Amino acid sequence: MRKTIENFGVASWFLMDVCWMLNWISFAYFFMIITIVFFSIPPQKENKKYSLIEFAIYISTLGWVLMNSSWMVNESTNHIFNNLFKIIQYFSLSIGGCGFLIISFLDIEKFKNIRRFKK
Repeated sequence: MRKTIENFGVASWFLMDVCWMLNWISFAYFFMIITIVFFSIPPQKENKKYSLIEFAIYISTLGWVLMNSSWMVNESTNHIFNNLFKIIQYFSLSIGGCGFLIISFLDIEKFKNIRRFKK
């Protein structure tokens, strides 16, 4: 069920960005609301607890969606509400950044396995 929700969220996120690019702002706002709703649904497992890394991935993705959405609204309103959106953008950045840092520090073994360029 979670993968279905994520897939709908990703599809609505893509449509939000396409509508924004085509300057169909009303449709972009519509898909933005759908995207935020889909990505705001916390992951659920029956009788299982989520690891800190899974929670951090959820938080990072939610932060990314909120950053993208606030950027779109701020740009489409010609920065009229710039001060308000600065607060929202910093809040979104802190959510996404915290999730990324948790992933970086707790899942460091995966980063060690990345191939390095040889001289």
